[in-house]
Amino acid sequence: MTQRWKVGLSLIALVILAGAGWGLYVTWLAGEFKTLEWRSALACQSVPGVPGPEDIVITPDGRWAFISSDDRRATMAGRARPGAILRYDLAAPAARPEVAATLPDFHPHGLGYWSDGPGQGRLFAVNHPGGAGQAIEVFDVAGGTLTHVRSWTDPVLVSPNDVAPAGPDKIYVSNDHGAWSGVMRQVEDYGRLALANVVYLDPTGGRIVADGLRYANGLMLTPGGFTLYVAATTDFGLYVYDREAQTGTLRRRAFLDLGTGPDNLDLDAEGRIWVAAHPKLLTFVAHSKDETRPAPSEVFYLIPGAGLKFQRRRVMLDDGGLVAAASVAAAHGDRVLVGSVFGAGFLDCRVKS
Repeated sequence: MTQRWKVGLSLIALVILAGAGWGLYVTWLAGEFKTLEWRSALACQSVPGVPGPEDIVITPDGRWAFISSDDRRATMAGRARPGAILRYDLAAPAARPEVAATLPDFHPHGLGYWSDGPGQGRLFAVNHPGGAGQAIEVFDVAGGTLTHVRSWTDPVLVSPNDVAPAGPDKIYVSNDHGAWSGVMRQVEDYGRLALANVVYLDPTGGRIVADGLRYANGLMLTPGGFTLYVAATTDFGLYVYDREAQTGTLRRRAFLDLGTGPDNLDLDAEGRIWVAAHPKLLTFVAHSKDETRPAPSEVFYLIPGAGLKFQRRRVMLDDGGLVAAASVAAAHGDRVLVGSVFGAGFLDCRVKS
């Protein structure tokens, strides 16, 4: 064997070893080697008949929940049909979800709610229409009634995931990838490229206000509008940004390591930040491709303290038998609604005393 062949084989061996090492690193980073102990502090009943309840918001008065519903498995199989925003009456003893709004080419994702007074507000829904372009659908809210106002489009909406309103015509949107589809998304995820971002849209247009993120997901703007939390799923934590209210500009303040993959965020009336998370991300990927392979779900809340110190209270860690791949936990009082990316319904829960 010539010296050139020996060098070539050595380089090939090094590439294989480096690839194997990177694969093990990504697998470890994704939480696949964790040992999880299943537990729950929630008493839940299943509410069926709601495909893909990926995000849920509860109105400030606690009366209505609005649910983003889309059959993502049907879309992935080439049988796409329009999704809907459902309403769920939290005051009714035997409530059933019903359609509050739908559109001809509607595939809703993240939701954001802005209050304009008791019983009134504005609901924003990320929409992935089947054609080109992405949109934020805007609805006026009166009680449990939604009226479509506009489809908000802008070139900065590349791969929108969630929306956090800062007013009736000012919103933050997370782009979870730098590309909407194709191989580049896989390269971003498995190559851990920080190409996701947060964009700000107002009547003057849209612009990037935070970048260098990995899988930017749920957004939550605090009351008063001075702090924005951004869930970074594949970074297993939350980014905290200070917000300049007049311009919408963000300045990164800190990163909170959660040790799990956060999805959507919700703020309850007591100031607790509710987080639904994916503790094993590669298992979640497998579940997205095969519904017979459940993915674990985690639900907890954070109680803000002085500075950036938080108390963390876990309320659910499930193996996927009760709820697979939970993506949202929306809370009001002791009531908690838990939705998921690919489920056929959601959970209506109460915190155990």
